[in-house]
Amino acid sequence: MACEVPAEPLGDVADFDFEAVPATLTSMEFFDRLETADPPITRKEGTIFKCFENFVNGIQISDLLRDMLLNEESENAALYGEEERAQLLFLVLKHLSLGGAMCQFEDKVTAYLTCAKRCYKELLTVFKNQKTEQIEVGSAVYRVTRASGARDLFPSESEQNFCYLAFDPFRRVCKVWYHASADYW
Repeated sequence: MACEVPAEPLGDVADFDFEAVPATLTSMEFFDRLETADPPITRKEGTIFKCFENFVNGIQISDLLRDMLLNEESENAALYGEEERAQLLFLVLKHLSLGGAMCQFEDKVTAYLTCAKRCYKELLTVFKNQKTEQIEVGSAVYRVTRASGARDLFPSESEQNFCYLAFDPFRRVCKVWYHASADYW
């Protein structure tokens, strides 16, 4: 079954909502907790532990990574706090791990982490602060949560709807990462 992409744009936007997304992380060490959690979500070599199949918000959960990401009653739900879950790097991993309606899940977390790192680096501009000698993120990131006009930005309600705008103040460029979830069954 082919997915049709509308040829016409959204049209004039009448109204929209957005929120700032923190993007301050500069290291993938943020995800080391997946291995050291109790119970661990991944093995040392990166294999994701499986769990009994469950559905949360219409999304299939069959391993401890997705369970931690979606299930508020998960044993690992508190592994990352609210502020950490709001970080762009965490959100990128979450979107990649949950996938779409036709997603075939990976068994190893390294595939998700590698892709999340690449997406994160592509979205953001970083620089070395001359005073502190630290790497810092220069981009400002926003998440558009709703936009309405001739057509809505998100045609249906889904955990996997997202639209991120990353503004690079140095190059005066805006990068967009967008996905509107669609049911295929």
